[in-house]
Formats: sequence, C-alpha cells, structure tokens
Amino acid sequence: MYHVSTIAEGGFGVVYLTQNNKGKKFALKRLIVPRDDEERNSVVKRERDIMKAVSDHPYIISLVSSQKSPDGSNPNQSAWYFLMEYSPNSVQRVMTSHFESNKSIKEKLILQIFVQTCVAVNYLHTHFTPPIAHRDIKIENILIGEDGRFMMFDFDFIDV
Repeated sequence: MYHVSTIAEGGFGVVYLTQNNKGKKFALKRLIVPRDDEERNSVVKRERDIMKAVSDHPYIISLVSSQKSPDGSNPNQSAWYFLMEYSPNSVQRVMTSHFESNKSIKEKLILQIFVQTCVAVNYLHTHFTPPIAHRDIKIENILIGEDGRFMMFDFDFIDV
C-alpha cells in the first residue's frame, strides 16, 4: 500500500487515501488508543466487528481488512487500522456544490439518497440481534461510490 493523501482528521484518528501496486484506491483509517484504555479499545473493537458483519451490504462501506498493532512512536498506545473501500465523493460535498452554485438538487437524487440510506438502516435494524443503531446518520456520513451507490459509514457511535 502506498500513502497518497490525508482524507480526514478527527479527534481519535486520521483517514488516508492509499492505493495498492495495481492502482486500486482504499481508505485507511488509523486510530490511536492508549493500550490501557479498555473502554476505548472495546469501542474500537466493536466498531471493527460491526463493520465486518455489515460489509456485504451494497449501501454500507466495506471493511476490507483490519489490524491492531503497537504504535511505533509511543509504547503506551495501540494503533488500529481499518482498510476500507474508497469512495471519492460524499453527499455533503454534492449538496454544498449545488447550494454554492445556486442550483437545485433534483428530486430523483434526493429520493435515491433517501431510499438507499433507508435500505441500509433497515438492514442494520432487522438482520442483527440485537439490532444495530447507527446513531449518527447525517449527510457527512453518506459517501458516494464510483458506481453511484450511496453508502453509510462511520460506525463510531453505533449501539446494539
């Protein structure tokens, strides 16, 4: 894997755009957690486990692989890595672009976003016992795949 650029930074980690030697792009999420923080490590592990369980759904971002390793810069921390399907665009960017250019958003597009998100939420609520509640559904957490699919991601705040 080759690091290409930083996609996003948050309180607990960074998401990088990476690509393999064949040019296929992926998103690599890196989370740094204190080794002795059992609660935070448990939350990250739960996020990973849920992402693994839902990765086969077409409207949820796919987890390709994950790994936990010592953080080389600090022996008291662990680094969690989630290699995920890369999505080049987000609903937030599309809406912002439309608003900034004073263009209306087509009803068909709004309905596609709504229906595909509802299908993903229905899957989370009906295919797992106990049901999975995303708890952070917003335009920032819906990506647009290269094939035009709308996909939910960011399972930090999930609840079961």
